[in-house]
Amino acid sequence: MKKGVLKISAGIIVLFAVLLPLYYVFSAQYGDGLEKTMEVVDIKESEQVWKAPFSYGEDYLTTLVFGLAGFFLTLFIVYLIGFAMKKRKDTAYDGTQSHR
Repeated sequence: MKKGVLKISAGIIVLFAVLLPLYYVFSAQYGDGLEKTMEVVDIKESEQVWKAPFSYGEDYLTTLVFGLAGFFLTLFIVYLIGFAMKKRKDTAYDGTQSHR
């Protein structure tokens, strides 16, 4: 991958990470589509069947922190996988390996 494309891709990803919390601030008060549909047809939420071991938080700050942490952890893992794949590709074509 060319460095210019990589820089543009990284810029778009960082911009997305910065703008997503702003979207959350403005959209959180309206609820999601499922909540709106349940209100319209007057269906009550049933009891929880399973509780996840982790929570994203009950307020904006913890949601923001956990969301950004997950985003950057995923970005880092994808970067490591890409780096490992590039190393493997470079090693395979550098002439030190025998071709059978």
